[in-house]
Amino acid sequence: MKYPLAIFDFDGTLANSLPCSVEILKRLSDQHGFRRIEDHELESLRTADIKQFLKYLGIPFWKLPQLVLQVRSAMSEVAHEIPLFPGIVEFLDETTSAGTELAIVSSNSWENVKTILGPENVSKFRYTECEASLFGKRPKLRKVLRQAGVTADQAIYIGDEIRDLQAAHAEGIAFGAVTWGHTPRDLFRPHYPRDVFESVESMTNHVLGR
Repeated sequence: MKYPLAIFDFDGTLANSLPCSVEILKRLSDQHGFRRIEDHELESLRTADIKQFLKYLGIPFWKLPQLVLQVRSAMSEVAHEIPLFPGIVEFLDETTSAGTELAIVSSNSWENVKTILGPENVSKFRYTECEASLFGKRPKLRKVLRQAGVTADQAIYIGDEIRDLQAAHAEGIAFGAVTWGHTPRDLFRPHYPRDVFESVESMTNHVLGR
């Protein structure tokens, strides 16, 4: 099936911004008094969902909005240095040339997304909904569907976290899980994603119905 609309998470899906986020959290740990992430813990923390991650670091939910704002602000200072994953630029070119409309639903700021993508790549996205709360992507997805004038079964949401999958499923949207971001492949399986993408090439073929 070729999807008329492909919606993307941004961090960990299109942009390799997770290393930057980790370094920012390390700096903020002293200011806020939560546990500092050590390099040897990074791989094991990939198996934690967002709630488990926050509990492990000792970050209370009431502090989360302030922390997210600080991470976005700190990222804006180095956003021009954050790369897209290899193959993403070619993917954007191929899918838009084939007539697929692209959208972003992200917890990051629009300014950071624009800077990281760059003018040429950002122009390929017809719809953008940024600054979603960490557990608030569902209404953003619904808004994009309404703006695009498509039904849920005509779209796919592609991301790298279980919370992305849950938001998509809640709206009846197919979900494609990428394995190059936060969450390892095996953790997605019990949640029944439509597909799991090991490479940008396999993602391209799925979106274009090849």
